[in-house]
Amino acid sequence: MYIIYSVMKSMYILLLPALFFISCADNTDEQPAAATAVEEQHEHSHEQEGIELNNGQKWKVDENMMVYLVQMEKDITGFSGTTMAEYKQLASGLEQNIELLTSNCTMEGQAHDELHKWLLPFMELSEQFSASATEPDAEKYYGQIKTSMEDFHRYFE
Repeated sequence: MYIIYSVMKSMYILLLPALFFISCADNTDEQPAAATAVEEQHEHSHEQEGIELNNGQKWKVDENMMVYLVQMEKDITGFSGTTMAEYKQLASGLEQNIELLTSNCTMEGQAHDELHKWLLPFMELSEQFSASATEPDAEKYYGQIKTSMEDFHRYFE
């Protein structure tokens, strides 16, 4: 049963970024949308570029997307758990909000591209956090997720 769960979890982890790109992408290319999304996800995950400010200013995130980012931040900053069950509950909430965020993507242009530079690594951290098997691992990824959320505020509002 655990193997089936692991396989299904892996499929979810791989499909979530693809769904994000599909929901945000302009699908006028000749390639099928899914193939384009997977290629873009691969390219983004290996980007070495840093996030750029908007002429020295923070990028504006669409209000309908910001709702889910604010909820994730509240969950992260308000977290005081120490057990695996508590870490798993937080991870589940983050996954749900990431799914809602990506399915409600309405941003375009450079603001969208810059958000991807932050969001894809955040999603990877969330996946690693969800997959944590020990409290020290969960604590480590939780710390990295908190830092990533702080990074979000350096570039976005």
